[in-house]
Amino acid sequence: MALLLGSPNWVSWITLISSIIAITNIILEPESKAREHEFAAKSFTVLKHDARSLYESFKDFIDGKDFYYEVKRIREKYNWLVQTTPPTDEKSFEKARERIKKEIHKPDFKKAHNHA
Repeated sequence: MALLLGSPNWVSWITLISSIIAITNIILEPESKAREHEFAAKSFTVLKHDARSLYESFKDFIDGKDFYYEVKRIREKYNWLVQTTPPTDEKSFEKARERIKKEIHKPDFKKAHNHA
């Protein structure tokens, strides 16, 4: 099109290359978004396991001050993840909410701890 309008040949090439790059980014974006969400999910899962192991395994072996600093470290990591990971789309949020309501991810460590 640029050639038809009388633009120099190099303008056409720059336009063509820019278009190819833009199309490639559009095609690859869903894969990139999927990787971002997978990283976020795994990071929050690791955080959940850190908190659980601190409570279940280590709280009886460290003093209150060290426990406080470990909880603070986990909280700071949580805040960092919230700030740096992509927001969840509404459909996925509702799906997760329904799973939580069904208690699929209900922690059972309190029952095990009370019966010991």
